[in-house]
Amino acid sequence: MNQIQSSKNLIETIYEKKTVLLGVLVVIAVAASGYYGWTFIKAKNEQKAMDAYSLGEKLYQAGLGAADFANKNSDPKAPKTQVDQSQALVHFEKVAKEYPNSSAHYLAALRMSEIYMQKNEIEKTIAALEPIVEKGSFKNMTVSLVGLRLSNIYERTQKCDKAIPVLEKLVSAQTSNLIKPEAYLRLGLCHEALNQKDKAADFYKKLTQEFADSIQAQQAQKYLKIINS
Repeated sequence: MNQIQSSKNLIETIYEKKTVLLGVLVVIAVAASGYYGWTFIKAKNEQKAMDAYSLGEKLYQAGLGAADFANKNSDPKAPKTQVDQSQALVHFEKVAKEYPNSSAHYLAALRMSEIYMQKNEIEKTIAALEPIVEKGSFKNMTVSLVGLRLSNIYERTQKCDKAIPVLEKLVSAQTSNLIKPEAYLRLGLCHEALNQKDKAADFYKKLTQEFADSIQAQQAQKYLKIINS
């Protein structure tokens, strides 16, 4: 029982650290999708969808900027000003509804999930992400990011039995050095949480073999030592 709890605590710690990684990946996806949306995608509906998403992104960044400005110019001892993303959230929800299964929808869902999680609205977070994972292709980088985010939510809420199938699909479909090592690591962590140490060790070993130079591989080596101790 102590081992299971330890694994859960480990997942919680790793989750918190990996939110930074996910944030970086989302920025990459935003940039990539915006680039292809403006430069190569000629379909008017897709362009319209990306225009709509772009406005939501401006509102989102404005919310971050306003909170940052307020905190920098307030008494250091005063409570921190919280980010107000209510306008951005309404806009992202509208984009997801009006342009389903578009790149704009996927990006909006990622932003929605961030805002929902800040408000601790787990069910809404899952509802925003699950349909994309069920219908989308993980060969699409943005859909893969949605899958990784959803698996993180499952892990955080101690639903590794739901996270594992998503992560397995990611490993099978994705070859990206940004996604696959993280999926391998999380598969190991999830199996540890379920007290399936042999399976966890297998994924850690695959990670260290296929992506030896990755940060995730370094972490996996540590977890292997713990399992084998």
